[in-house]
Amino acid sequence: MDKQGVIKIPTQYDFPIAFVEGLASVHKDNLSGYINMQGEVVIPLKYSLTYPFEDGLAVVVVDNRRGVIDKQGQIIIPIMYDDLMGFNEGLSAVENEGKYGYIDINNKLVIPYEYDSTISFTEGLAAVEKNEKFGFIDRLNNIVIPIEYYSVTWFSGGLAVVNNDDKFMIINRSNQVVKELDYAMVFPFINGLALVYDNGKHGFIDKNGDVAIELDYDDIPFIDPFKDGEWFYINRQGKRVEKKF
Repeated sequence: MDKQGVIKIPTQYDFPIAFVEGLASVHKDNLSGYINMQGEVVIPLKYSLTYPFEDGLAVVVVDNRRGVIDKQGQIIIPIMYDDLMGFNEGLSAVENEGKYGYIDINNKLVIPYEYDSTISFTEGLAAVEKNEKFGFIDRLNNIVIPIEYYSVTWFSGGLAVVNNDDKFMIINRSNQVVKELDYAMVFPFINGLALVYDNGKHGFIDKNGDVAIELDYDDIPFIDPFKDGEWFYINRQGKRVEKKF
């Protein structure tokens, strides 16, 4: 429907996903494809599963194998991989026989299958796992931050959150500790703030690890319609804003 609540595309799909880059992934009778904003099918429903487009490309699945198509439905990366995360900074993590590496847009393997799991490249670095420990590599597969942490997030604004010995820390790209943190859970930085959780409450910290929004909230950001209490928006200063949903 549009912003006035008028139905523009009839309710005919089992599971639609919101429009991204002008196309929406839709599912019907166990098949998946894409429609445009006029409701026209522009890429036939012939896949087992489809994902939203990003930079003109989308991951599709056929018989548990993954590949990539463009907005014309042309296959850019053959549907051949056990897992494929989608391209970010020109590379995509792919899985083959339980190990992960990275391919470029020409389907050339540029980082070999040697990791147990991976996260997409951000700010020139990617988190990788070996032997249940995590670190970071660059696009040439050089280990930039040793594979020694229990868990890591992606880099954002030159910072990442890591965990070692059940202790969360903020590190920079040189693996220097910016600040040790005393929270039960710390999430990745997004736009300069990181969600934190402790003693049943949620709040935000800034890039210095200082509290930016007090841990006053029962839940951020997920909405449970069956949970008691009131939901509302806050701004980056933690002040309530009158926007209803």
